[in-house]
Amino acid sequence: MKISNGSYLNLIKEQNNDFGNRRQERLENRRERLDQTFDELQQKAIDEGDAEKAQKIFKMSEVIENRLDRKLDSLEKKTGSYNWDRHLDNAFDELQAEAYENDDADMAEKIFGLSQAVKSDGSDVQKQLLLSKLLSDWRDTGTTNQVAIEQQDSAEVNSSAAVDTSPVEIRTFG
Repeated sequence: MKISNGSYLNLIKEQNNDFGNRRQERLENRRERLDQTFDELQQKAIDEGDAEKAQKIFKMSEVIENRLDRKLDSLEKKTGSYNWDRHLDNAFDELQAEAYENDDADMAEKIFGLSQAVKSDGSDVQKQLLLSKLLSDWRDTGTTNQVAIEQQDSAEVNSSAAVDTSPVEIRTFG
């Protein structure tokens, strides 16, 4: 069997992409397991009423997750794939970090609760209620995040438009 030069190069490129995809999948699984472990520890600290411990756990998780995220971001560029769950988790982490920076442990706990609800298999109605409560609480505290307000405002505008009510699969690892 004779392989033309162009086909051979495509075969090598596909093989390299496959290695990158497998490595990316392994790193994403590792990050997800670490994220779940830190989330459980943080939830335990919140349940105990120890906001300082929850904040320390959050900061530790951020250091480790950021290290893995740098690797995953470069692999995403190489492979062309994109993990929405990881980026959504990072967005919640940024909101939570901002709340901790503003010494608002209560808001950070609410953001953490919302992120857990979004990750869970809960109903969309529950998620919408939690999100609207979070955004209204955030507006009331005066530490308003302009992006969050714009998202809520655009969600209110889009709520009058046709909404896709098809079921959404949310994967959890456990």
